[in-house]
Amino acid sequence: MGRAIAALLSVSFTTGCYTTTNTDMFPVQTAALSPEALGALSTTEQHVEHILIDRDRGTIDAYRVHLRSPLGTIVFFGGNGNEIEPVLRVVMPHLRRLNLDLLLMNYWPLGQPRPDVESTRVAAGLVIRKAIEISPGPVCVVGHSLGAWFAIDAAARPDVSGVALAAVGTTPADLTKAQAGFWRHFFVSKQEASLRALDGVSLAKQVITPIVIVTSTGDSAIPPTLSAQVFAALPPALHKQLLTLHGISHGGYLRSTQFWDAASEVLCRDGSALPSRSP
Repeated sequence: MGRAIAALLSVSFTTGCYTTTNTDMFPVQTAALSPEALGALSTTEQHVEHILIDRDRGTIDAYRVHLRSPLGTIVFFGGNGNEIEPVLRVVMPHLRRLNLDLLLMNYWPLGQPRPDVESTRVAAGLVIRKAIEISPGPVCVVGHSLGAWFAIDAAARPDVSGVALAAVGTTPADLTKAQAGFWRHFFVSKQEASLRALDGVSLAKQVITPIVIVTSTGDSAIPPTLSAQVFAALPPALHKQLLTLHGISHGGYLRSTQFWDAASEVLCRDGSALPSRSP
């Protein structure tokens, strides 16, 4: 949401208000990986392929990392503006260690119209359905930043075995204000009505699957206070965990072994219980 903050700083003194828009949530298009790039990412243990998933109008752009004998499949929803190749390079070693496949959705492929929240929610559901069709084992969901909203939305599905969130927020308006630092005291933060589905607290109340929420004291984009509000809204009897890392930046969760160790407690399990605990 860097574009939103730049705009916010330029208008806050003159208007006293900033409205987060759909453009802020989906700021950049992402080009498809070339066959050469896919080949470079693939190893003897992990094969990377570009797949298209059918939808009512057109297709959904996605990438699959496939092992020879995986235990299950992670569906991954990343942050806005993340490039596909660097994300795959970061997560593939962790996938190998956990013995899990991956299905990653590209929000906005190059040459396509800008998506909106509702169309992305629908696409996310279709990606999960595809994962269930092709996975040899349970399907779980991981979400980071923007993707954490779509992941916690998926946590209300009975066919998802577990969910792990890195840096989940309350609302886009709250995130914009939090990222403004000192200046947050001098303006009102609002958001377009089209973003109303991105409400971490409301979504948390619907969760039925085991869930881990990971935040960090070093995350200035989505601070721990916001993730803690989402955690507090989860149903009391749910198997859940809130983990606060120290010094990990907003972009550093997926590189953190601590994040994946915590996530492994709920990812693609066969119904095993996770004790409810706080930091």
